[in-house]
Amino acid sequence: WRDVDGAERGRAHHGAVELEFHRLVIRRDQARRRRSKGRYVDVFELWRDVDSSGFIAPPTYASWLSIASSANGTKLAAVAYSGNIWLSSNSGATWTAQSGGAPTSGNWRSIASSANGTKLAAVAYSGNIWLSSNSGATWTAQSGGAPTSAFWYAIASSSDGIKLAAVANGGNIWLSSNSGATWTAQSGGAPTSASWYAIASSSDGTKLAAV
Repeated sequence: WRDVDGAERGRAHHGAVELEFHRLVIRRDQARRRRSKGRYVDVFELWRDVDSSGFIAPPTYASWLSIASSANGTKLAAVAYSGNIWLSSNSGATWTAQSGGAPTSGNWRSIASSANGTKLAAVAYSGNIWLSSNSGATWTAQSGGAPTSAFWYAIASSSDGIKLAAVANGGNIWLSSNSGATWTAQSGGAPTSASWYAIASSSDGTKLAAV
């Protein structure tokens, strides 16, 4: 690190991501302070994620709520509340914000992926279920029977991405056996209106567990 005109600057690596660091040191008498060279100063820090070409990574301090991975870990998809869906095809080395039709500032709660990473399904709180069949390049809102505006909390997928299950807070468990084209509300004994929070699926999609 080096001190330049009252600021410390430098770079460091965290995994595959290069971090550029700026620390501004301003002398004041109030707010949070630390003692430096016999005086109290305020310390303000700003981190910016960059790679060697200056690529800006996803927001470091976003309200990240869910991330999904392909079976081999190459394709990743992450969602942020009041944010976007972010995609990586190189195990997280670089990221791209989706711009294929899904809300770019949605109340995203959960995302699920098929084993090969081509089929994605994401749910938004007070929103819809969104589907992609091309690794997040384009997205379509489901219109196959499930509520188009619900307090969706979680979604799970079978390995092939064909069987999906989603839960809504204050709602039901919804099931699809055709990659989200159509949906059916479960009526097999679980509460049809409960504060559902999470759901999990077996690899073949036949066994589900929800809380």
